[in-house]
Amino acid sequence: MYRFTRVIRLRDVEAFETWHNSILISYVIIEDKRRRLNQEEQRLLPYRLMTKKELKKLPNVLYVYIFTQQPLKEKQNNKIIGFIDALLHEVYLTATIIKRITDEKKFSDLPISMKRNDYQKILKMFGSEYKFPNEKNSIYLSQD
Repeated sequence: MYRFTRVIRLRDVEAFETWHNSILISYVIIEDKRRRLNQEEQRLLPYRLMTKKELKKLPNVLYVYIFTQQPLKEKQNNKIIGFIDALLHEVYLTATIIKRITDEKKFSDLPISMKRNDYQKILKMFGSEYKFPNEKNSIYLSQD
């Protein structure tokens, strides 16, 4: 049984925990860059196969970060990708880039009750420059 729990929902970032048979198998963070693809991103498949005209039709890019303790089994991977696809299905004309990190030690070192700072560390591991807002009035579904 798979369960996806949204733990943070902000304007530019959402974070989910992925559970399989009551075991946490991944953290999925979606970051809305609110910009077009840059030159480096345009070199990634499938974007390098697109014409300049097609690329101009993509006004935004989303990054999906998948952090796991162990390499995912094919079925686990398919469930996570299926969840992401279903979630982003309604997002119109947006480029999506998926990055993965598997690190047993860093995953195990995370606290059981994740806080905003813990998600900030995960984003930093992926090279994201996103900074969580300091305002207490931000919309959080998690307890912070």
